[in-house]
Amino acid sequence: MAEEGKRREITTISETIALDCYDDIFSDFDYGPFETRRLSEDLLDELVGRLHRKSGKISLVFEMPERLRRPEVEAMVRKRLRQVFFDRCRSASTDISKNVRTAGFRITVGTAILVLESALLVFGKGEFWLTLLGTLVAPAGWFGVFTGLERLFDMPKLLIEKKEIYGRLKDAEISFTHLPGKQP
Repeated sequence: MAEEGKRREITTISETIALDCYDDIFSDFDYGPFETRRLSEDLLDELVGRLHRKSGKISLVFEMPERLRRPEVEAMVRKRLRQVFFDRCRSASTDISKNVRTAGFRITVGTAILVLESALLVFGKGEFWLTLLGTLVAPAGWFGVFTGLERLFDMPKLLIEKKEIYGRLKDAEISFTHLPGKQP
């Protein structure tokens, strides 16, 4: 009973990434200022891979040679990282919402077609063309219902996982430190 009353401790996951310079964080193809540069997809993939099955608060630590560190650049890089993590989280949320809306639309249209098919069969007794039309539209109705349900229940797990990971990354503690054992 005493354990039920205890609050769960929030664990902090510390991920350390060694850098040669600040450019390692950004795309090799974007030479703009740090405030607008695209992040390296390799870095983002590495973070998602490392945090794939871990839970808790995230602390990102970037290690680099002390002689290359610049506090003003680190502040810009932190801001850019948070902005990208926020944008990726929002994008994943938008994609999930679109997926749910598409599923709902398919289910609604499929159900409407099935209701139409039933009406054609009930009210068109003896009418060959109405019975034929009802029989022809039935597969479209079932297709709509089943693909909508499939889309709803089999939402891409990767999409949900990315939303969760980027949601945690946007609130992560981001710090820079010098590489251990290396002096300027």
